[in-house]
Amino acid sequence: MVLSLALLAPLVSGCPSKQGPSPEELAAIIDNKLEVAARMRLNNKLSDAEEIFKWVIEQDDTRAAAWYGLGEVRFEQDNQTEAGQLFQKAVAMAPTDRDAQAALGRFHAAAGDHKAAVQALAIAYGDALEDPKVALAYGISLRESGDLANAEKILREVAEEDEFIEHVYTELGDVLRAQKRTDDALRAYLKAQKLHASDRRAQAGGALIYEEQGRFKYAADAWSLYIRMDCCTEYSKTVAQVKLKELEAKEQAAIDAAAEGDTGDATP
Repeated sequence: MVLSLALLAPLVSGCPSKQGPSPEELAAIIDNKLEVAARMRLNNKLSDAEEIFKWVIEQDDTRAAAWYGLGEVRFEQDNQTEAGQLFQKAVAMAPTDRDAQAALGRFHAAAGDHKAAVQALAIAYGDALEDPKVALAYGISLRESGDLANAEKILREVAEEDEFIEHVYTELGDVLRAQKRTDDALRAYLKAQKLHASDRRAQAGGALIYEEQGRFKYAADAWSLYIRMDCCTEYSKTVAQVKLKELEAKEQAAIDAAAEGDTGDATP
C-alpha cells in the first residue's frame, strides 16, 4: 500500500495547475482588451465596450484608459454627469496621460467650458503636435476662449501636418476674421471649400467676408449656395436666408438706381 501511494505521488503533482495568468500575462491581456473596447466604442458597440472596460477595472483599477474609456461610453449614452466624473477620475489617477487629458478636454469643450478645455488639451497637446485631431480641438478651444494668436499658431500647425482634416481651414478662417484680417480669412475659407465642398461653415464664412468687403453679388451667390446645402436649420432660416433677401434687395435697388440714372441722362 505504501508503494502504491509512492507511485501515485508523481502523477498527482503533475496535474495541470489551476492558477490564473501571471501579472505579465494579465497586463498583456488587459492591453489587448482595452484596444478591442476602444474599437468597439468607435463602432458604436457601446454595451460591448462597457462590459470590457468594467472587466478591466475589476482586474486592475489603476488603468486610466479603462476609466476614461468608460467615460466616453457614458458620454455617448448622454450620461454627462457620470462621464465627467469618470474623466476626472482618470486624470486624477494619471495627470500626465495625454489621452486622458484629451478626453477630459473634449468633454469640457462639448459643455462649452473652453477655458477648462484649454487647460486639459494643453497637456494632451504637449510640447509639439502629435495627434492632429487633438491639436485641432485645442486650437478650437483657444479660439473660443479668446486666445486668437495661439489658436492661429496651433491651427496652422495642424493644416501643415494634414490639410485634409475637416474644418481646420474653416476654424483658421474664423480666427483670422475675428482678427479683422479679411483677405487672409477669405483665403482660408476658400481653401476649406476646395478641400471639403460640403463644409457649410466655410461657405457661410466666405459669404460673411464678401459682405464685409462690400462684394454683395459674391456674397449673395455664396449665401444662395449655402441655402442649397442647408435649407432648414435654424442658422439657415434666421441668418442665411435673411441675409440673402437683404442682399438681393440691395442689388435690386442698385439696378433701379442705375436705370433711373440712365433715364435721367436721356431726358432733355
